[in-house]
Amino acid sequence: MSTSTSARFASYAELFIGVFGLFGNVNMLIAVARKKKLRSKCYLLMALIAFYDTIAIGFEYFQALVFILEVPITTRQCFQTIFMFVFTLNMQIFTVLSVAFDRLLAVTFPTRYRMIADKTWILVTLAPGLVANAIFLPWAYITTNDFPVNGCNPPSSLPDDVAFWWSKMAVATNIAVVVIYIVVIQAIRIRGIWTTEPTVRLGTPLKERN
Repeated sequence: MSTSTSARFASYAELFIGVFGLFGNVNMLIAVARKKKLRSKCYLLMALIAFYDTIAIGFEYFQALVFILEVPITTRQCFQTIFMFVFTLNMQIFTVLSVAFDRLLAVTFPTRYRMIADKTWILVTLAPGLVANAIFLPWAYITTNDFPVNGCNPPSSLPDDVAFWWSKMAVATNIAVVVIYIVVIQAIRIRGIWTTEPTVRLGTPLKERN
């Protein structure tokens, strides 16, 4: 199978798989909106990720169609068309990182974590993504060019220098997420949350515990 054929097949698969992504995202958003007990810091962050991903899937349909139909497009045209995709993707990247930090704080400083207001925490976690967008979007807008690109996606919508540092940022953030979760797992072990002792469900009558 040639590279072109493989890429075309991947584009068709993207259109199909996106339906399942939309289904999961919509269900997540509805669940958080309808169930008050799910409106905790972590679930709100996950709802944000679902919201961002829903927008991203819409743009992924566009980029798949551009590739399948072989629409000629330049870096400038691509950026002007999907800059909101880049914005959303940056927000999503750092929200995933925020979920990792959220779990780390919940495990290592549970009392202080509970004292943080949900709305305050969500606003704080939005800051890194907004800063990244404040750096990369104007930089891309100022330095964009009219070079033709093969397909239209976030990396190809950015000039080479911007795409290079944007990719570095994305990779570094993903590595940080993995490292933080490793620390979380170790913290859980150290704190003795994982135990071989039988657990007792809260609210169980004393007679049932014996």
